Amino acid sequence: MQACSVEWKDVHSNVQLVNELNSKLEFVRERLHVVDEQGQIHIGFDAFLVIWQHSPHERWKARLFGLPLLNPLGRIIYNLFAAWLYRWNRTKQHW
Repeated sequence: MQACSVEWKDVHSNVQLVNELNSKLEFVRERLHVVDEQGQIHIGFDAFLVIWQHSPHERWKARLFGLPLLNPLGRIIYNLFAAWLYRWNRTKQHW
Protein backbone atom coordinates (compact mmCIF):
# COMPACT_ATOMS: atom_id res chain seq x y z
CA MET A 1 0.00 0.00 0.00
CA GLN A 2 3.01 2.33 0.05
CA ALA A 3 2.50 3.10 -3.63
CA CYS A 4 -1.16 3.91 -3.02
CA SER A 5 -2.01 7.59 -2.64
CA VAL A 6 -4.77 6.87 -0.11
CA GLU A 7 -4.58 8.37 3.37
CA TRP A 8 -5.94 5.86 5.88
CA LYS A 9 -7.88 7.12 8.90
CA ASP A 10 -9.26 4.91 11.65
CA VAL A 11 -12.62 5.87 13.15
CA HIS A 12 -11.74 4.01 16.32
CA SER A 13 -8.79 6.22 17.08
CA ASN A 14 -10.71 9.36 16.03
CA VAL A 15 -14.49 9.04 16.44
CA GLN A 16 -14.96 12.61 15.15
CA LEU A 17 -14.34 11.21 11.65
CA VAL A 18 -17.75 9.51 11.79
CA ASN A 19 -19.43 12.91 12.17
CA GLU A 20 -17.51 14.21 9.16
CA LEU A 21 -19.01 11.35 7.14
CA ASN A 22 -22.55 12.25 8.29
CA SER A 23 -23.02 8.65 9.33
CA LYS A 24 -23.40 6.41 12.35
CA LEU A 25 -20.45 4.54 13.89
CA GLU A 26 -22.00 1.10 13.40
CA PHE A 27 -22.59 1.74 9.69
CA VAL A 28 -19.00 2.93 9.26
CA ARG A 29 -17.80 -0.19 11.05
CA GLU A 30 -19.81 -2.39 8.71
CA ARG A 31 -18.90 -0.73 5.41
CA LEU A 32 -15.66 0.73 4.12
CA HIS A 33 -15.89 4.50 3.51
CA VAL A 34 -13.63 6.52 1.22
CA VAL A 35 -13.62 10.26 0.65
CA ASP A 36 -12.11 11.15 -2.73
CA GLU A 37 -10.19 14.25 -3.79
CA GLN A 38 -13.44 16.09 -4.55
CA GLY A 39 -14.87 15.30 -1.11
CA GLN A 40 -17.34 12.74 -2.45
CA ILE A 41 -18.03 9.79 -0.14
CA HIS A 42 -17.86 6.26 -1.59
CA ILE A 43 -19.21 3.40 0.49
CA GLY A 44 -18.77 -0.36 0.34
CA PHE A 45 -17.73 -1.85 -2.97
CA ASP A 46 -17.54 1.62 -4.54
CA ALA A 47 -14.92 2.50 -1.91
CA PHE A 48 -12.79 -0.43 -3.03
CA LEU A 49 -13.07 0.71 -6.64
CA VAL A 50 -11.74 4.15 -5.65
CA ILE A 51 -8.85 2.63 -3.68
CA TRP A 52 -7.97 0.35 -6.59
CA GLN A 53 -8.10 3.29 -9.02
CA HIS A 54 -5.49 5.06 -6.87
CA SER A 55 -3.22 2.04 -6.46
CA PRO A 56 -0.82 1.61 -9.40
CA HIS A 57 -0.76 -2.19 -9.30
CA GLU A 58 -4.48 -2.55 -8.58
CA ARG A 59 -6.01 -0.37 -11.31
CA TRP A 60 -6.81 -3.45 -13.36
CA LYS A 61 -9.20 -4.53 -10.58
CA ALA A 62 -11.05 -1.22 -10.77
CA ARG A 63 -11.41 -1.59 -14.54
CA LEU A 64 -12.45 -5.25 -14.34
CA PHE A 65 -14.97 -4.91 -11.51
CA GLY A 66 -16.26 -1.64 -12.94
CA LEU A 67 -17.62 -3.55 -15.94
CA PRO A 68 -21.42 -3.74 -16.09
CA LEU A 69 -21.56 -7.53 -15.71
CA LEU A 70 -18.99 -7.87 -12.91
CA ASN A 71 -19.91 -4.80 -10.85
CA PRO A 72 -23.20 -6.22 -9.48
CA LEU A 73 -21.47 -9.50 -8.65
CA GLY A 74 -18.68 -7.64 -6.83
CA ARG A 75 -21.28 -5.69 -4.84
CA ILE A 76 -23.07 -8.85 -3.77
CA ILE A 77 -19.86 -10.57 -2.70
CA TYR A 78 -18.66 -7.43 -0.88
CA ASN A 79 -21.98 -7.01 0.97
CA LEU A 80 -22.02 -10.64 2.10
CA PHE A 81 -18.40 -10.48 3.26
CA ALA A 82 -18.85 -7.09 4.99
CA ALA A 83 -21.91 -8.35 6.90
CA TRP A 84 -20.07 -11.51 7.97
CA LEU A 85 -16.94 -9.56 8.99
CA TYR A 86 -19.02 -7.07 10.99
CA ARG A 87 -20.78 -9.87 12.89
CA TRP A 88 -17.47 -11.63 13.50
CA ASN A 89 -15.87 -8.45 14.91
CA ARG A 90 -18.93 -7.83 17.14
CA THR A 91 -18.80 -11.42 18.40
CA LYS A 92 -15.07 -11.13 19.15
CA GLN A 93 -15.73 -7.76 20.85
CA HIS A 94 -13.11 -5.95 18.81
CA TRP A 95 -14.96 -2.69 19.49
